[in-house]
Amino acid sequence: MSSPGVDWRPLVDALADELTVSGKLVSPRWQAAFRSTPRHVFVPEYREQDSTGEWRRIAVDSPEAVAAVYRNVALFTDVDARGHGISSSSMPGLMTRMLELLDLHPGHRVLEIGTGTGYNTALLCAALGDANVFSVDVDYTTAARERLDSLGHRPTVVTGDGRDGLAEHAPFDRVLATVAVPQVPPSWLGQLTEGGLVLADLKITASAGNLVLLRKAGDQLEGRFDTGQAYFMRMRHTDAPVAPPDPESLGVAETRTTPWVRPYGWILFPGFCRAWSSVDRSRSGTGSATTPVTGHARPR
Repeated sequence: MSSPGVDWRPLVDALADELTVSGKLVSPRWQAAFRSTPRHVFVPEYREQDSTGEWRRIAVDSPEAVAAVYRNVALFTDVDARGHGISSSSMPGLMTRMLELLDLHPGHRVLEIGTGTGYNTALLCAALGDANVFSVDVDYTTAARERLDSLGHRPTVVTGDGRDGLAEHAPFDRVLATVAVPQVPPSWLGQLTEGGLVLADLKITASAGNLVLLRKAGDQLEGRFDTGQAYFMRMRHTDAPVAPPDPESLGVAETRTTPWVRPYGWILFPGFCRAWSSVDRSRSGTGSATTPVTGHARPR
């Protein structure tokens, strides 16, 4: 679990103290989960670009490399053939801020969209218990399961399209997306308990949107955008697993739009955002009727 000669606990405690001071790690539940979960187990290596733009593989097998993992920075963990980052371990401070926003309580069942390295999944397991944690991703799930198992965690981790949720394990009290989406898929709404919460990086376009916390009220999701910024890679799908490059990860402006998964309409003006769609309930796991669903979100 640990690199030879490296005591990770002082490193994670120092990072936890930093996040506590900044207000991103507050509650005793998440303090305990964060301080007891070794990040380097889930990031045995990462990628770093040099001054020429070439990616270097950094093996986390030395005291210096282990220490580097316990910084409040995102780490690229996979790069595609084009040289675009396609998977990462998010900033720990962003992870803890999102976990605090979810207002989780004992017994809550959580669906995580985007397993990735498994680190955030491990934090959920440490706080809620393995039986209440469900996670789905199009890739990386085998490695994530092995890392989780090495720490004694055995949540439900499924290889699949996060767009569809996990109907066979629904309902869920919370849906946490660690990927960016242009709209909230109807399946997430359909698999959520009444009054349950969805937290996602809602990016209507590459430059419009942010982290939004939505509560289910009947056939609607409504809530507010968070005041802080969040940048996640776009959700990948089983029918198109390679997502277009993210402008933030490439440092360039987006010049093209991507097609919608389903036709959606949007109204955007200061202080208000609203979406509507005809929803195929057969994908949401709640029946076969086609029913209109609306949702709106107001920035704080």
